[in-house]
Order: sequence, then structure tokens, then C-alpha cells
Amino acid sequence: MTLLTPRFALLALALLTACAQTPPAPPREAPATKPEPAPTPVTEVAPAPPETVNFTPFPGNILMCDGACSTRVGRDYYTWNVKLSFDIDRQGRLGVAEPQEPALTVDDDPAEDGRCTAKGSPGNQRNTWFPDTAIFVRGGKLISVRAGKQKPLKLATLSGEKGGALRVRGKVARATEWVYQPCVGAHRVSTGVRLDGFLPREAVLAVKPEKGALLRLSLPSPTEPYVLLRYHSGAMIPVPMRPVIVTVDLVERRLVAYFQTTYADQPPLRKVELRAVLPGQTPAEGETEARFRERSEAVLGDLRRCPAPTGPIEACATPEREPDRRIFSH
Repeated sequence: MTLLTPRFALLALALLTACAQTPPAPPREAPATKPEPAPTPVTEVAPAPPETVNFTPFPGNILMCDGACSTRVGRDYYTWNVKLSFDIDRQGRLGVAEPQEPALTVDDDPAEDGRCTAKGSPGNQRNTWFPDTAIFVRGGKLISVRAGKQKPLKLATLSGEKGGALRVRGKVARATEWVYQPCVGAHRVSTGVRLDGFLPREAVLAVKPEKGALLRLSLPSPTEPYVLLRYHSGAMIPVPMRPVIVTVDLVERRLVAYFQTTYADQPPLRKVELRAVLPGQTPAEGETEARFRERSEAVLGDLRRCPAPTGPIEACATPEREPDRRIFSH
């Protein structure tokens, strides 16, 4: 069975960036509070959508999956997508690109979802959840994907679908396969692969350009975008993002990684922040170097303990879990 992109609402996103600076440290963790009993209201008022702030230099968008879209999950949820663009040098080293490939916005026409644009594939960016990482290469060929010294990861070939989309077919296909628009920036490619799961953090992509030597590409370490959920109860919960699509343009010498995370709309959220742990960051204002290192390591360790999701809504996206307190406390 093919799972088509579900219906959702695309929400506006505040693009506040911190660029070269580390996002401000989260305040001390506040204990969950029990609200005082309130009189029975005459009418019920739905809570307003949470405030959203982007503390990274990367563009993204937020989707709301509700109604028929959320039937399979049983709960309404939000999806935050973010795109990280990197330039590829002659040795295959990646550096943060300027400008970044733009992300889908509320002004983009859904009628264009099947096209490849300067924003990549609008259709891919309207999908509220992907279970794996898909990889597309322009101007060359993907040879292998390795995680450390392990054997190469299994790659399932994406085949042609009506209208130019791709999905896995044949004996290796699962009962449910996702459909992808094979866009590398504004360029459509004819082939692609998907992994059986998400691209590991330490993964190395071996790619062979049409002309030139083999390149081994890996994201700078650490490259860890995440969201910080702030609940009305006072709980503050870091939630990892997963790489769901990677595009490699060996003509333009650019790699773009789409990251995605999902979290339920209940219990009510007050604020959601997009943050990242990245190479070259420096302490926040008033923070010592030692405290900055401790906080960064605590964030990375906490996020990496979260199990990979098997469906929408990250397991760690709950106010009941206890994150590493070193993230918040001095």
C-alpha cells in the first residue's frame, strides 16, 4: 500500500536566528504545577497554538496534523521540518552554506507540489512524517552508506511512480511505502534510495561524481537540531529531530539535509523552540566555557537516549519524562 501525503495545515513560522552564537541557555527547570480548580466554564475555548521561535540559522516550517490526518495516530500532532544546507569542498568536507536552501512557506501553492523548485520538493515538505531517510544524488552516484566501521547499510532502490514520484517496489517493499518527489534543489533526478530507518549520526556517504574522485561525505560533528517543548505545566522537554531526506548535488557542490520531528498538541504547549548543537558554537552571554561544554554534552546525551520513533510523535516528546537536569541547572 502506498501512503500519500496526508492533509494538514501549514503554519507560519517565526524565523528568529542566532547565527554564529549559541542559543541562550534554557532557564532552570521549573517544577510542574497543579492548576487551581476552576469554575465550570460556560463555553470551552481551545488553547491557542504554542508560540514558536527559531534560534538556528536554518529555515523550516511547522505542520499541524489534525482531523482525518491524525486518525491513524489517534491524536493531533505538530511536525517541525528544518533544512540544513552545506557546501562541499574539493576534499568532501562540509561547511554551512550561505545562502541556505529556502523552506516551504504558507504562500507556496499546493498545486506546485509535484514540481522541483528552488526550495526542493514542496510535496516532500508537506509530509507530516517519514519513517526512514531517503537519499537523492545529482551529477553522480551513491556508492554506499556506512555507520562507523560497520558494514554498508542496506539501500532500497526507489522506482518510478506515475507523475515522476518514486517509491520502493518489488520483493523488498514493505506493506506501506512512502512516496517521494526525487528533487535535488530545482532538479529532478531519476533514481534514489531509502534506508531501513534513519541515517545514523556518524554515517559516511560515499558518492562518485560523473567526473572526479570518490568523495566521502559526513555531517560536521556535532550537528544536532532539536526542539525544546515548553508546556503550560512548567515542564521543559528537549526532543530530537531525525534526518528524513538528504540531497547531494555534485554539480553545485551542495548537500541538503531535511530534519523532522513530531510532538502531540496535548498536553497544551506554551512555547516551542528550534535549537541546535553545532560545531563552532560559543557560550551564551554570561556563561562560562566549562558550563557551556557541560550543557552541550548534556543536551547531546539526552537526545541520543531517545529511541527512534516507529510512528508519528516522538517517544521523548512528553512532559512526564525526566531530561538531564544539567541542561537547565548550573
